[in-house]
Amino acid sequence: MIEKLFFSAQWVDAGCGYEGTEAELQLVGWIRSRRVILTRRMINDNILLVDDKQLHLAFVETTEPTKRYEYAVLVTNLCYDIYAIAQLYRDRTDSENCFDELKNQWVWGG
Repeated sequence: MIEKLFFSAQWVDAGCGYEGTEAELQLVGWIRSRRVILTRRMINDNILLVDDKQLHLAFVETTEPTKRYEYAVLVTNLCYDIYAIAQLYRDRTDSENCFDELKNQWVWGG
């Protein structure tokens, strides 16, 4: 099932530079299957994969440019299209960041 999402997926625009695809998935322990939306965004900048305290293990070394993606998996029961679901999750993240700042940076967490 996961292979379907990654390798034979029909990707559609999910807004803000993201693409999305969806499928039904039932994991062990779930009573019923659920709608799973997979979003991805191409990474154009360099990213930090390790820090100075960790050993550096290069599993892939190539001089050829490769496409790198940032992925998010969204599980929902909403019947909106992929674009709307992806936007709702981005909005949720933006609002939760405000509460995180109040709680941790302004020490309003108690």
